[in-house]
Amino acid sequence: MNFKIIIAIFLVLFFALPGIAILVLHLNYNSAESIPECRAITIYNNYNYRARLIINFRVHNTEGRIFYEGMVYEDNKKIGLLHRQINFRITRMPGTKGMRGSVHYKGYAMKAFPNDNVSHEVARKFLPPFFLSEDGEIYFDLINTNKGLYLVKDNVPMFFCNPR
Repeated sequence: MNFKIIIAIFLVLFFALPGIAILVLHLNYNSAESIPECRAITIYNNYNYRARLIINFRVHNTEGRIFYEGMVYEDNKKIGLLHRQINFRITRMPGTKGMRGSVHYKGYAMKAFPNDNVSHEVARKFLPPFFLSEDGEIYFDLINTNKGLYLVKDNVPMFFCNPR
């Protein structure tokens, strides 16, 4: 093989491909359709139950994943730990642009981690159905600010998400 061709291939591989990889990563990270990773802390209260949950989620195009965990209390007495994962699909409602507008999240897979010891019957007393079943669903209005993202349900902010 000609020495000049070898050098030309080397230069293309050495200089062009890393630049393309960086460009792809940059576009992927800044895509209006993606949240690489986001963290929110929320407290659910209902009846005599309370749960402070740390929620981490990722969104990429039409799919997402939520991890949540936290202690559950009944009458201020610790009764267990929630630790689950939900995979979901996203439908953006008409007029939604990137992370502004309304979205519909519909679960398709759910996993409870081994340390999760709160029964479904107890969890459903304070959590929305989306967080409890494989096929749960929820609508959010997204309000994107320069500090983070609000996820609002029925005009009530449910989460304020700080990008990580």
